[in-house]
Amino acid sequence: MGNRSKLIILLVVVPLVIFLWPSSVGGKTDFFIVQGKSMLPTILPGSFIITQQESSYAVDDVVAYKYDQESTKQIVVHRIIEYNAEDRDFILQGDNNPKRDAGTYTNEEIIGEVKAVVPFVGDALSLMRNPVILIVLVGISAIWQMEQSKKKKKKEELRKRRLGLSPQTKQDSLAKKRPKKQSYTLFFAAMGMNILIFIGNQTSISSGIMPEGDALTGFLFKLLEPSIATTVTFFIYFMGIIGLYFIAKRYEVKTSVSQQKALKRGLVLKKKSSGMVIAAHIFWTLFLLVGFLYLITIWGDFLPIPN
Repeated sequence: MGNRSKLIILLVVVPLVIFLWPSSVGGKTDFFIVQGKSMLPTILPGSFIITQQESSYAVDDVVAYKYDQESTKQIVVHRIIEYNAEDRDFILQGDNNPKRDAGTYTNEEIIGEVKAVVPFVGDALSLMRNPVILIVLVGISAIWQMEQSKKKKKKEELRKRRLGLSPQTKQDSLAKKRPKKQSYTLFFAAMGMNILIFIGNQTSISSGIMPEGDALTGFLFKLLEPSIATTVTFFIYFMGIIGLYFIAKRYEVKTSVSQQKALKRGLVLKKKSSGMVIAAHIFWTLFLLVGFLYLITIWGDFLPIPN
């Protein structure tokens, strides 16, 4: 990956992380999965929503607020239909409801304005908890990877025919000897999985349900507040993932230099990879697998909020 690509990723990821930083750890963002039909057709049941705190709200804003009346505590997502300037509070109503919500609500009682809605997430997560569906998805993924590999091979053969190259040219023979650059797709996937796990934990906490977490998170729960504990775990895994990346890159460069020297001396090279590079890829793969299974559990266990 070139420096330009890394810079683009950095420019995209950093603002995104800042925007998604949860309110429970000093940010302004919260995450929920809704149920119910009171906001149809604006918000479908099972949608994943992102809310963000604002200094003020206006009529027609769709917001999440805390409903705490008649021994019922829950989070509701409805639209502001009226503002009472005298009392500085809001009247809300669901788009699909015939009547407005009971009571009025102030700025402090509103969690945040709905900034993004992703439909069908709740339904998809429920399906993925089914072992049969998981096996089918893994099978489809494996078949897709095989097909992509075949297509790539066919394209390379077609390119050689158009250029009038024989299947085995001298350049091909040398290319096979040269050490191939390692792919670090798993590194970026692991980074993304770590972010998703963090969002999942914060979503569960904001919904009033304590996530189980792994051994590290469970230990930190005994020492810190849940939101702080999951944040610390996020940073520990973040440093571990990115630390392995830099270590693997360093060992890859050393291996590549030694192989290039051998190539210049005319020695026949064997396919060789640094043990540290292999170890890093194994760690990222295991992290992805465990993280995926954990996400299915955590997203399925916390209760969706009514809307």
